[in-house]
Amino acid sequence: MIKYQYSLLFVLTTALSSILISATSSLASPALDLFLSTLIATLYFHLINYNKIISLYKKTFQYPASWIGSSVLVGITWLCTFYGTSIMGAFPFIFIYFIVAAIMGLAVLVMSDKDMSIWQVVSGICLFGTIILFVFSQLPVTHIYQYWAGITFAITAGVAAYFYRKVIFIFTSNTQMTTSQVLALRSYFTLIISACLIKSTDFTVLDSRVFLHILGISFFILIFPLYCNQKGIMKAGPEVHSIIAGSCPFITCILQMILIHDIKVSFLIYSFAGSLFLVLPSIIPLLKKVKT
Repeated sequence: MIKYQYSLLFVLTTALSSILISATSSLASPALDLFLSTLIATLYFHLINYNKIISLYKKTFQYPASWIGSSVLVGITWLCTFYGTSIMGAFPFIFIYFIVAAIMGLAVLVMSDKDMSIWQVVSGICLFGTIILFVFSQLPVTHIYQYWAGITFAITAGVAAYFYRKVIFIFTSNTQMTTSQVLALRSYFTLIISACLIKSTDFTVLDSRVFLHILGISFFILIFPLYCNQKGIMKAGPEVHSIIAGSCPFITCILQMILIHDIKVSFLIYSFAGSLFLVLPSIIPLLKKVKT
């Protein structure tokens, strides 16, 4: 269990942060939110590694492909997350995002495991079917193009997040950097793209309330969850971490019901089904052992 503790913490903190993004999305534009919160997080990780920054950049330049790749992938993931969550709300985005990443992780495990279980294949098929059913069951009567834009953001974020975990695992293994050191260096693409998307009118909303909101995003959405995400990838491996992270929709649904009283039975059913299909390959062998 210790091996997976950071993956589990990532699930909990991400569920909380997605609800916060959705609930406060009207305070500032997604681009401004993302740029300022990423800037604060990047400065924070630079400050706590100030005595090693030069050597860290020297290491980074030795592996430019994996560094640039991870920076681009994390930028895509966060852009899609901020825009997608503001369009769809916390649960629908998180459900599609994490289940897509989990399916990819499960598929890689199946293809690379010579002793794969048929239940791993069944699990992947069921997860895919669950996403398709969810997407078409939630089709709105109006704002249909906005809905499909949110779906596209969620799927893109899930795919990018999975490949980020693969690339950053390679980068971290090669450079032997700590989690905080990696997080200090990987957000430049996010900063550049989000800065380009900011409109001049976006700054008119900046006041003490909005600044506190962005400061909260920096620490509770970016700094701590990102730390847990990075540690979870290195401890559990990118595939297993992606599968564990797939339980995030269920936790998000429960917390959304408790914290903001947004109760939808259909969301609870879909999230429970998704979590059940994720653990199916592990549950079936245990049940067989109990029977024997």
